[in-house]
Amino acid sequence: MKQNKTQYTIRGIPSDVDQALRHVAEARRVSLNAYLVQELSNIAEQAKESGLHHDLDFAIGTMTDGQLVDEALKMFNRVDSELWQ
Repeated sequence: MKQNKTQYTIRGIPSDVDQALRHVAEARRVSLNAYLVQELSNIAEQAKESGLHHDLDFAIGTMTDGQLVDEALKMFNRVDSELWQ
């Protein structure tokens, strides 16, 4: 199965970070690109395994008492007349 691949251009890498990355890639006997792709893939896999959410779907149905929430949020609906003169 063919995967779609994206190309990144990353600017502003500090020289000490560049040197460290190149050193690790060289020690592993892989190109800098191959090393970085592997590391980014590892990070993406860890995020997927940790259940990282990109939305709030996980919270749907978790509010058990809307009345308490409404009471707690009432203070945010007040206008401080001294600040709005």
